[in-house]
Amino acid sequence: MKILWLSENEIAGKIPRDFSQMRTEMAWICASDAEHYHIGELPNLKDNSYDVAIIILPKNEGMLQQMSTYNGFDLVGNLRRVAKKIGWMQEGPVHFFQDYQVSIQVWWYGVLSKMDFLMVHNENDAKYIKGLFDKSIFVNRSLMIKDALPKAGMMKKIEGRHEALIGGNFVSWYGSFDSYMIALEFETDIVAPTMGRMPKDESQVEGLNHIQYKTWHDWMITLSVCKYAVHLMPTHAAGTFALNAGFLGIPCIGYKGLDTQEILHSELSVDLRDLESARKLACRLKNDKDFYNHCSEDAMNAYKHYYTEEIWKNNFNKFLEEI
Repeated sequence: MKILWLSENEIAGKIPRDFSQMRTEMAWICASDAEHYHIGELPNLKDNSYDVAIIILPKNEGMLQQMSTYNGFDLVGNLRRVAKKIGWMQEGPVHFFQDYQVSIQVWWYGVLSKMDFLMVHNENDAKYIKGLFDKSIFVNRSLMIKDALPKAGMMKKIEGRHEALIGGNFVSWYGSFDSYMIALEFETDIVAPTMGRMPKDESQVEGLNHIQYKTWHDWMITLSVCKYAVHLMPTHAAGTFALNAGFLGIPCIGYKGLDTQEILHSELSVDLRDLESARKLACRLKNDKDFYNHCSEDAMNAYKHYYTEEIWKNNFNKFLEEI
């Protein structure tokens, strides 16, 4: 089966297994042995050249505006021109389209209504989409392809770790003020990534060290030295933070509703805004070595049971055969 993925990324062709920026969407493309092109290349692709085409619409409203009005460009028509079956893959929170002007919201809905299938990140996202569209829905789990990572040394002994990592920055999108306050319970160094939404004065937060934005490969190396993770992010999407932490056996406190969090860190998942429970869990992870080890081992075992490449391929191929 010949598969095409389209997104706002400029990469053309197939994704090598040792790609250093193997984020989850790149892992999907690689694992499905597919080709990828920028959405703008769609008019240049040959007729009937793929069995399946999957488009990841960008979150940027300006790009969507251009796609919806550019010289009368027929997005769905072009997708059907190049592929037998066409589908959409969620990007960002499932309700994010409602932040656009109404004309783009209507266009977005119209595009998805003409797809053969729709793919989402989480079970809760599937429930939302099923309420809007009578379509075949696939919960496309996040994926890691590890070929670019060191063959040895990634799993540093827990006794050699000490840092607490929080996800994102001090804005409501990431909720990292909350994550920081809970991470203080660990009484150790706290680190955070530098993301595009980071406020300029966040660097002044006492006891918080920032790491620069990195490739996925370098991010995983950085993450592997951390002992704790807190990601109380109310915005639910791919959940790669919890996935990466789980793979490395780092217990991660986070919110329910995100599949990677609930599956890999089931005993560390709390209700939205329940910082009281999050704080109690942080204290227990710090003071109860047996509980910490249990959460660490549970995360690694759940990863092997639910999130390996082989499992993803089986689920993905089965869904494509059904449609």
